[in-house]
Amino acid sequence: MTSARVTVHGLAKGGGAPSWGRHAAASDPLAAWALELVGARNQRLPRLDRPALSALVAAQLVMEDGAAPGALVVAVEDGSAAADRAYWATARERGGAEASPTRFAATLPSAVAGELAMTFALRGPCIVVAGAGAFDAPLLRAAGAASGGCLHVRLRGWDTGTDGETLAALEWGGGTLRQPGTSLRSPGLPFRPMTPPLVPASHDALRAELVTLISDATRRDPVDPATISDATPCIGGSLLVDSLDVLEVVVAIDRVYGVSLRDGDVGRSVFATMGTLTGFVEKHRVR
Repeated sequence: MTSARVTVHGLAKGGGAPSWGRHAAASDPLAAWALELVGARNQRLPRLDRPALSALVAAQLVMEDGAAPGALVVAVEDGSAAADRAYWATARERGGAEASPTRFAATLPSAVAGELAMTFALRGPCIVVAGAGAFDAPLLRAAGAASGGCLHVRLRGWDTGTDGETLAALEWGGGTLRQPGTSLRSPGLPFRPMTPPLVPASHDALRAELVTLISDATRRDPVDPATISDATPCIGGSLLVDSLDVLEVVVAIDRVYGVSLRDGDVGRSVFATMGTLTGFVEKHRVR
C-alpha cells in the first residue's frame, strides 16, 4: 500500500515527517505544490478550497508512478462546513445575488471527489461519506478492495484551518481498504474495477467514441456514430450548435484524453470536421 499525508505543516509520502520542502518560502506552500503537481491537469486550482487542494496533492503523491485506481473512496469528517461558511460570508457581504459562485461549488462534500475524478480521469465506483466519524461508517469500512486498486482519501480538521490533515492511500489486490497508520482490516465487498478507457483500435472507432462524448458533454439527444463521417462538420449540424457547446466538449476531451484545445487558433482548425478533430485527439492523446 502506498500512502501520503498533507497537513497545515507540509506534505509527506509514506511515514515521513510533513514538510513544505522547496516551496517552504512560498506565500501559499499548499497552492504552490498543487500547481507544480497537478496544475497541468486542473485549470481550476485558483478557485479550489484547502481540502480540495490537499486531496489533489495527496492523491498525486500516491499515484505518481502512473498507477490508476479501480475505485475511489472519500471520507470528509468536517463535511463542507468551512466552504459553507466562506460562501455565506460573501452572501452576507454582497447580497445573495452577488455571492461568490466560485465558492458555491465547494459547498458539497462530494466536491473533493469530483475534483479527484476530473483531474485524474477516474472512472467507476465512488463512495463519499461526510460528517463526524465519517471514516468509521459501516459502508466505508465495507468498501473493500477493487481488483484494480482502491484510492482512499480522508480529510479532517480543515474546518478550523489550524489542524487540517488529508490522508491518501492506494491499495492493490484482493485485500481490504485500510486506514493509513492503522492495521485494522474489515471484511470487504467486491467492486467492479474502474478500468481506464481502452485505446480505440482504429480512427473510425475513436471518431465514434468522440461522437458519443460530444452528445454526453452537450447533453443533447444521442447521435448515431454510423451517420457521422470524417467529412461531417463539427459545428452547425447535428453535433455542435454554438461556442458554448464547443467549450463543453473542449473540457470533456481534456478530461478524458488529456488533450488541450484551449488555444483559440488550434481549436478553430481542429473543430472544422470530425475528421480533423479525431485526427488531433488520435495524435495527442495521453490516455
